[in-house]
Amino acid sequence: MKNFTICCALFTCVSFIQSGLAQTPNFSEDIAAIIYENCTGCHRPGEIGPFSLITYEDVSSNAFAIQAAVVSKKMPPWPANPDYRHYTDELVLEQSEIDLIDQWVMAGSPEGDSTLTPPQPDYPDGSQLGVPDSIYPWPEPLVTSGNNQNYYREIVIPTNLTEDRYIRGIEFRPDQSGYVHHADFFQDTTGTAKELDDLDPGVGFNPDTAPFWYPQGDMLFNWSPGMKSQLWPKGMGKILYKNAHIVV
Repeated sequence: MKNFTICCALFTCVSFIQSGLAQTPNFSEDIAAIIYENCTGCHRPGEIGPFSLITYEDVSSNAFAIQAAVVSKKMPPWPANPDYRHYTDELVLEQSEIDLIDQWVMAGSPEGDSTLTPPQPDYPDGSQLGVPDSIYPWPEPLVTSGNNQNYYREIVIPTNLTEDRYIRGIEFRPDQSGYVHHADFFQDTTGTAKELDDLDPGVGFNPDTAPFWYPQGDMLFNWSPGMKSQLWPKGMGKILYKNAHIVV
């Protein structure tokens, strides 16, 4: 009986240790998928994120910063309250995902078996919606001073439509997305935006000089780094009025 008790104790101890080792999260099997799904849209070369989070080396070298950001729920950025209402494409980590990242960092940020790392996200150079029916280019390049201060301009783009059209999708593709904080898209059917643009010698016009102006029309789209293009469900869309100007 005494020997049996000792053997049981040994087996229990070994089983506990093995279970503890199996529960330690690693990058390849646990963390990479979370990062790729929620972070690399902004944290990759050429985007607004201050550092890249593509490779294991990228992520592990910023592990403590990531831990602090996700545990405090500052990242990924999502101002809406997910406890009140859920939205399509919301960027919110589950508590289980936050706990995994926290445990991974506390365990020393192990990589695990690199052959099990999921494929890195494929970010297309062209349109995410395919070949567009219409392209509305910027009238001319917008140059900023690069002083790390917000620089607001209202850019006015003619549609030259001769009839109302319904659109199913819209996409914004800035040449330098790392410099663009956000963009809101309206349509103006009054011609007021064009008049303000003509009075301003710069590209577009300064909204601070026209504080009482607001687009007479509905909002088309809003964009910030990491956002996907907008494609409405089949049978739904937005109307783009003839002779309207898109105001960005």
